Amino acid sequence: MLFYSRLRNSSYIKNIINLLSGTLAAQFILVAFSPVLTRLYDPSEIGFYSSIIAITAFFTPLINARYEFLIVPAKDEHKAKEFAYLSFILCSVLTILLTILSLIFKINNVSFVKDLSIFYLFFIALIVYINGLTNIFNQYNNRLKQYKALSKVTLYRTLAQVASQLVFGLLKLGSMGLMLSIFLGTIVGLKKQVSISVGKFKNLFVTNKKNLYSLFKGNINQLRISLPAALINTATNNLLVPIVTFNYGLVISGFYYMATRIMAMPVQIFGSTLSKLHFEQACREYDKYGHCRKSFYKSIFMSSILMAGISIVVYIFSEPFFEFFFGSQWINSAYIVKVLIPYYFIRAVALSVIMTPYVFKFQFLDFINQILILANLLVSLVISQALNFDYLNFFKVYNWCGFIAYLLVILICWYISLGRLKRGRGDRF
Repeated sequence: MLFYSRLRNSSYIKNIINLLSGTLAAQFILVAFSPVLTRLYDPSEIGFYSSIIAITAFFTPLINARYEFLIVPAKDEHKAKEFAYLSFILCSVLTILLTILSLIFKINNVSFVKDLSIFYLFFIALIVYINGLTNIFNQYNNRLKQYKALSKVTLYRTLAQVASQLVFGLLKLGSMGLMLSIFLGTIVGLKKQVSISVGKFKNLFVTNKKNLYSLFKGNINQLRISLPAALINTATNNLLVPIVTFNYGLVISGFYYMATRIMAMPVQIFGSTLSKLHFEQACREYDKYGHCRKSFYKSIFMSSILMAGISIVVYIFSEPFFEFFFGSQWINSAYIVKVLIPYYFIRAVALSVIMTPYVFKFQFLDFINQILILANLLVSLVISQALNFDYLNFFKVYNWCGFIAYLLVILICWYISLGRLKRGRGDRF
């Protein structure tokens, strides 16, 4: 009874529930409506849509130059607002540069943009810019422990996107309808965040420009180390689809895409969501004790328990699930899911604590973490090519190489959390 009472009254558990509720509902909606969308849009339209999603997903973590991650650990509210403003400026500048470079590549018929119209290039830049603003608000909401707000934003964004996809699909708008659904989803989410945080951002633009430059220069490791690490991470996450397509064909790539759509749900829910909570709590724990052991162990324990339960359910029901909802032709997606269960388990656990280096301002260790994750992909590809593996054996190699890589990431983050490493130059933020 005492354990149950403590569990029920735990602010940590309450925060997890607040964060998970919206994310869980949003992911359920995405999965539930996937069979409907495959009947409203043809494969080529969904393929084009997934390509646009991949492009925006590639640039979104980079567009603030990673300075938004300095908002949560900032020592006071004034510093937090300065980092938010600095992130806004960087987001604006980098979006302009991205647009200019895209147009230059288009004019010179560079292969990866020559098939995209100028409209779509501007559209991608706009979505990335809105996502950059969302990055800032996410970190600020996290700093203020506005977990219910974050949960609602995720849910509203998904509802707007899925509802518009259904409407535009019935209107036979094709790829354009899918593109508009991305825009409406991001706008609805950002509007909700602005309405929640507008009072907190009062006097945000009243700041000393020289002080902003000092903050930018004083935290240049965000640009020199953290940004390349994020670049490696986004490249790793988005390279596997073209690699599978090139080596095993579009059909296998389609099976893999649907498998990842299902398995991304628990990873997003339990890994990424717990990461936000861990980051905020670890920063506060570090300020008091010089380490973040307690919050690290909490996140590892919770993510492991939750993912263990999900993994068992997925292993048992993946085949009947795919066969019933998507049709017997999609059974190969279930085989891929079952092979990759250990990989997704350890990935979700690692993601829950992967922000630990930022608590201690050890961005270079995050860079090492991302190198390990990229090495997983490269080693898997080399082994599979050398031994002429079929697609299932390739995923088996990828699974266990990824398991080892993310396990090493967890061990690195664990050692950092102990607070035994000496901080580099300068005070924290």
